[in-house]
Amino acid sequence: MDNKSNLLFNVLDDEDKSVGHCQIIRLDQANKKASIGRLLIYEEYRAKGLGKLMIKKLLEFAKSIGLQNISLRVFDFNNSAIKCYETIGFEKTIEEYIDIPSLKEKWKIISMEIEI
Repeated sequence: MDNKSNLLFNVLDDEDKSVGHCQIIRLDQANKKASIGRLLIYEEYRAKGLGKLMIKKLLEFAKSIGLQNISLRVFDFNNSAIKCYETIGFEKTIEEYIDIPSLKEKWKIISMEIEI
């Protein structure tokens, strides 16, 4: 656990090997909401349904601690993630551009949320 408002989970396979990690950030139990921060699946474990499973497990955990609303942000070019989130029930709420100073570019980011 990073601090009271951020939780980091290391995800293990059946042989206790790390396959990735995911994070709940901005945990606000008073308002019953939080966000999903990083969700990373190591390359050799991708395209096996683990992202969907990780999100579902995060939502189960969030519900078990009394949360009702979960949000996340995803870059618009990450089509596989967007499709995964929509399949689970996340809905797009806001689209905006953010500066990527190191690349001197602006990237579109999509905010999504789900009621649990």
